[in-house]
Amino acid sequence: MAEIKQLTDEQKENLSLFKIHKIKKPQEYGGWSPLINMTVIVPIVGFVFGVIGLRSENEIKKIQGQGLLIGSIALFAYYILK
Repeated sequence: MAEIKQLTDEQKENLSLFKIHKIKKPQEYGGWSPLINMTVIVPIVGFVFGVIGLRSENEIKKIQGQGLLIGSIALFAYYILK
């Protein structure tokens, strides 16, 4: 397993739902690859990954999980109300 790098203070400022995209290569810091966001296309898969992310101890995964949950719920609601 690769060594997980520590976040710098500047990167810690980007630990929010709307700024997480500014952290380049989050997988180096224990997060998931940005490609995980594609799981939102199938809401149940995105929801499962979102819950897994929220239960993680890694701060980046928690925020990525929040985004996946919100996106999955919104897309599910869109599919239902369509």
